[in-house]
Amino acid sequence: ETAVHLAARRGTLAILRELLLANGGPSAAAVRDDFGQTALHLAAEHGHVTAAELLMVSGSAVNAVTKSGRTPLWRAAANGYEDVARLFVRWGANRNYADEEGGLTPMFIASQMGHRKVVEMLLAHDADIHRGEMTGATPLYVASYSGHGQVVRALLERHADVNRPRNSGATPLFVAAQNGHL
Repeated sequence: ETAVHLAARRGTLAILRELLLANGGPSAAAVRDDFGQTALHLAAEHGHVTAAELLMVSGSAVNAVTKSGRTPLWRAAANGYEDVARLFVRWGANRNYADEEGGLTPMFIASQMGHRKVVEMLLAHDADIHRGEMTGATPLYVASYSGHGQVVRALLERHADVNRPRNSGATPLFVAAQNGHL
């Protein structure tokens, strides 16, 4: 992990700005750690919207992929940082990129974690509402399974298929009932 990574993780803008200037901007912003993360991944994971914007202005790639196949948008969505996720979408982030570990998209992970505002923002920017992961579970399925009622409501308002089963045959309605979320 470099000093740029650490400054992005902590959101220390003055230090981040100086490090980027001193180390060549785009080349410093593009450096990856042992996990394949750029400083932008770390700013996203910790919700530092201004640091993320500074990194992108400095040349950091909005669709950079870690060794596990995760993008900065995925990290922001997983942690519920709607403002950071919105910034990435404005900069052209791939809203439907699926990670390599399980095929999880930003919409899927935000639904699974119950981050309604992120889900609504992604829906407003045409993220795929039905894209499932390796077992066929969809965003509606995982939100139903986990009891995230507001996310379920947001997905249903955008016409998510309540009867679409995962590979095992279980539907979102079935798992909601099974887990006491009706």
